Amino acid sequence: MIHATESENRVGVQMTIKAILLPVTGQRQGPTAIEAGFYLAKKFTAHVSGLHVLPDPGAAVPYVSEGMSGDMIQQICNVAEKEGIARSKRAETLFNEIREAQGIPLINAPGDGQSVTASWKMLQGQEDLVIAAQSRNADITVISQPGGNLGEEYITVLEGVLFQSGRPTLIIPRTKYSDFGGTVAIGWNGSVQASRAVAAAMPLLEKSNKVVVMQAGTSHENIPSAEDVASYLGSHGLNASAVRFTLEKEKIAPTLLSTAMDAGADLMVMGAFTHSRWREMILGGVTRYMLDNAAIPILMSH
Repeated sequence: MIHATESENRVGVQMTIKAILLPVTGQRQGPTAIEAGFYLAKKFTAHVSGLHVLPDPGAAVPYVSEGMSGDMIQQICNVAEKEGIARSKRAETLFNEIREAQGIPLINAPGDGQSVTASWKMLQGQEDLVIAAQSRNADITVISQPGGNLGEEYITVLEGVLFQSGRPTLIIPRTKYSDFGGTVAIGWNGSVQASRAVAAAMPLLEKSNKVVVMQAGTSHENIPSAEDVASYLGSHGLNASAVRFTLEKEKIAPTLLSTAMDAGADLMVMGAFTHSRWREMILGGVTRYMLDNAAIPILMSH
């Protein structure tokens, strides 16, 4: 006879996080996302894979006219290569400084899941495509919030992870924080994306003290409501409740965020949305607002 553990009885199946991808850009990136990645690793006894993408020097020449000599092209490539190497060194140094401060050993590949470990890898290519592809082999990707010292081009990287990885993404705010996951707020609208986000967040929800499911307006009778989701989570042994709020459509993002903060949430879970179905993504209004303004980590899934 197979006996389920207490954790398995609580959530139905054993759910956990063991493989964390942590992209490090080297572009004046702050330490908070890296610290959060290691914090998450300690929470789940997981492995952190640090990743830096070195750009192809040839990509620095987007258009070569007839008037540009071969020497000029080579000079541009040499400068781009030198800058790329310097950036990769900054990224690796920052990663290792925080890793060593956390007392986490560096190994060549993921271990057996019985201890917290880390590894470092550098690949070459288009940053958003490489990170998105590498994310497909991780339980979760931990990445910095856009804005601040990270340029607008960083949004392309974030979009790639959110919409092309098929895995959940944890976006960490630029400001300092002490902990996350004690009180979790879920932004619920009955969509497929929201449902996937809840499923992806289950390892963190299972470790939380309280879950608040937030929904704007009234529910469609054929779509699960916030109350239904709270009941579902309750059946898994979680302390979950529902909160309703009313608002004008254009104010949904700030009201959603303020409702989460009023609930004392230190982690937000929601679906990621885009205005475009194609590769040239344009983040949806609510998604972009939350990414730009949230002062707590956000777990998103598309």
